[in-house]
Amino acid sequence: ALSKALPKGTPITGLSDNNRAVFGTALESASAGASSIKIQYVVDDSSAPCFVGGLASADQVHDGCLADGSGKITISGQGQYTYTYNIISDNKNARTIQGFSTAAQSKMFDDCPGCPYKDFEEFYNYYGEFDYANQWVTAALLGES
Repeated sequence: ALSKALPKGTPITGLSDNNRAVFGTALESASAGASSIKIQYVVDDSSAPCFVGGLASADQVHDGCLADGSGKITISGQGQYTYTYNIISDNKNARTIQGFSTAAQSKMFDDCPGCPYKDFEEFYNYYGEFDYANQWVTAALLGES
Protein backbone atom coordinates (compact mmCIF):
# COMPACT_ATOMS: atom_id res chain seq x y z
CA ALA A 1 0.00 0.00 0.00
CA LEU A 2 1.14 3.54 -0.69
CA SER A 3 2.86 5.18 2.27
CA LYS A 4 1.56 8.61 1.23
CA ALA A 5 -0.69 10.19 -1.38
CA LEU A 6 0.42 9.86 -5.00
CA PRO A 7 -0.19 12.96 -7.14
CA LYS A 8 -1.13 12.57 -10.80
CA GLY A 9 1.96 12.87 -13.01
CA THR A 10 4.46 11.56 -10.43
CA PRO A 11 7.39 9.80 -12.19
CA ILE A 12 7.49 6.01 -11.80
CA THR A 13 10.23 3.66 -13.01
CA GLY A 14 10.67 -0.10 -13.20
CA LEU A 15 12.07 -2.87 -15.36
CA SER A 16 10.63 -4.83 -18.27
CA ASP A 17 10.79 -8.63 -18.74
CA ASN A 18 14.13 -8.16 -20.52
CA ASN A 19 15.49 -5.83 -17.76
CA ARG A 20 15.06 -2.64 -19.81
CA ALA A 21 14.29 0.53 -17.91
CA VAL A 22 10.59 1.40 -18.08
CA PHE A 23 9.41 4.95 -17.46
CA GLY A 24 5.95 6.18 -16.63
CA THR A 25 3.91 8.61 -14.59
CA ALA A 26 0.92 8.25 -12.30
CA LEU A 27 -2.09 8.44 -14.62
CA GLU A 28 -4.28 9.67 -11.80
CA SER A 29 -3.92 10.58 -8.14
CA ALA A 30 -4.13 7.87 -5.46
CA SER A 31 -4.64 8.19 -1.72
CA ALA A 32 -2.22 7.04 0.95
CA GLY A 33 -2.97 3.38 1.66
CA ALA A 34 -4.09 2.64 -1.90
CA SER A 35 -3.06 -0.83 -3.07
CA SER A 36 -3.63 -0.18 -6.77
CA ILE A 37 -2.38 2.63 -9.02
CA LYS A 38 -2.61 3.45 -12.71
CA ILE A 39 0.60 4.13 -14.61
CA GLN A 40 0.86 5.83 -17.98
CA TYR A 41 3.92 4.71 -19.89
CA VAL A 42 6.16 7.44 -21.30
CA VAL A 43 5.91 7.49 -25.08
CA ASP A 44 8.88 9.15 -26.74
CA ASP A 45 11.70 8.39 -29.17
CA SER A 46 14.03 7.06 -26.44
CA SER A 47 11.60 4.67 -24.72
CA ALA A 48 10.67 1.16 -25.79
CA PRO A 49 6.94 0.90 -26.51
CA CYS A 50 4.29 -0.87 -24.48
CA PHE A 51 1.48 -1.46 -26.95
CA VAL A 52 -1.03 -3.85 -25.38
CA GLY A 53 -4.40 -2.36 -24.39
CA GLY A 54 -6.95 -2.60 -27.16
CA LEU A 55 -4.68 -4.46 -29.61
CA ALA A 56 -4.86 -7.96 -31.05
CA SER A 57 -2.17 -10.31 -29.68
CA ALA A 58 -0.22 -10.25 -32.95
CA ASP A 59 0.04 -6.44 -32.79
CA GLN A 60 1.15 -6.17 -29.16
CA VAL A 61 4.64 -4.99 -28.17
CA HIS A 62 5.77 -5.69 -24.60
CA ASP A 63 9.35 -4.34 -24.68
CA GLY A 64 8.44 -1.16 -22.80
CA CYS A 65 5.94 -2.72 -20.38
CA LEU A 66 6.69 -3.46 -16.75
CA ALA A 67 7.73 -7.07 -16.18
CA ASP A 68 4.82 -9.51 -16.28
CA GLY A 69 3.76 -11.17 -13.05
CA SER A 70 5.64 -9.24 -10.38
CA GLY A 71 8.50 -6.85 -9.90
CA LYS A 72 9.51 -3.61 -8.25
CA ILE A 73 8.70 -0.03 -9.18
CA THR A 74 10.21 3.15 -7.82
CA ILE A 75 7.82 6.02 -7.23
CA SER A 76 9.52 9.40 -7.13
CA GLY A 77 9.47 10.83 -3.63
CA GLN A 78 8.18 7.60 -2.10
CA GLY A 79 10.64 4.81 -2.73
CA GLN A 80 10.35 1.27 -4.00
CA TYR A 81 7.23 -0.92 -4.04
CA THR A 82 6.61 -4.52 -5.07
CA TYR A 83 3.83 -4.99 -7.62
CA THR A 84 1.91 -7.79 -9.29
CA TYR A 85 0.07 -7.50 -12.59
CA ASN A 86 -0.81 -9.34 -15.76
CA ILE A 87 0.77 -7.73 -18.81
CA ILE A 88 -2.20 -8.68 -21.02
CA SER A 89 -5.28 -8.08 -18.86
CA ASP A 90 -4.03 -5.18 -16.72
CA ASN A 91 -2.82 -2.88 -19.52
CA LYS A 92 -5.65 -0.63 -20.70
CA ASN A 93 -5.40 1.98 -23.41
CA ALA A 94 -6.46 5.20 -21.68
CA ARG A 95 -6.41 7.28 -24.86
CA THR A 96 -9.14 7.21 -27.46
CA ILE A 97 -9.87 9.24 -30.55
CA GLN A 98 -13.15 10.20 -28.90
CA GLY A 99 -11.23 11.54 -25.90
CA PHE A 100 -9.31 13.97 -28.09
CA SER A 101 -12.62 15.52 -29.13
CA THR A 102 -14.39 15.48 -25.77
CA ALA A 103 -11.36 17.15 -24.12
CA ALA A 104 -10.86 19.67 -26.91
CA GLN A 105 -12.44 22.60 -25.07
CA SER A 106 -9.96 22.48 -22.20
CA LYS A 107 -6.95 21.46 -24.30
CA MET A 108 -7.42 23.82 -27.25
CA PHE A 109 -9.80 26.59 -26.19
CA ASP A 110 -9.78 27.35 -22.45
CA ASP A 111 -6.71 26.07 -20.60
CA CYS A 112 -3.70 26.02 -22.92
CA PRO A 113 -0.78 28.31 -23.76
CA GLY A 114 -1.94 30.55 -26.60
CA CYS A 115 -5.60 29.59 -26.22
CA PRO A 116 -7.71 29.49 -28.13
CA TYR A 117 -5.90 27.72 -30.93
CA LYS A 118 -6.79 29.49 -34.17
CA ASP A 119 -7.60 26.32 -36.16
CA PHE A 120 -9.76 24.88 -33.38
CA GLU A 121 -11.57 28.20 -32.92
CA GLU A 122 -12.49 28.20 -36.62
CA PHE A 123 -14.03 24.73 -36.35
CA TYR A 124 -15.80 25.66 -33.11
CA ASN A 125 -17.23 28.79 -34.72
CA TYR A 126 -18.45 26.75 -37.70
CA TYR A 127 -19.97 23.78 -35.80
CA GLY A 128 -20.96 25.64 -32.61
CA GLU A 129 -19.89 22.72 -30.40
CA PHE A 130 -16.59 22.05 -28.64
CA ASP A 131 -16.87 18.28 -29.21
CA TYR A 132 -18.08 18.64 -32.81
CA ALA A 133 -15.82 15.80 -34.01
CA ASN A 134 -17.22 13.37 -31.42
CA GLN A 135 -20.78 14.30 -32.36
CA TRP A 136 -20.04 14.03 -36.08
CA VAL A 137 -18.40 10.59 -35.87
CA THR A 138 -20.93 9.22 -33.36
CA ALA A 139 -23.83 10.26 -35.60
CA ALA A 140 -22.15 8.67 -38.62
CA LEU A 141 -21.64 5.39 -36.77
CA LEU A 142 -25.29 5.40 -35.71
CA GLY A 143 -26.46 6.21 -39.24
CA GLU A 144 -27.82 9.58 -38.13
CA SER A 145 -27.17 13.14 -39.19
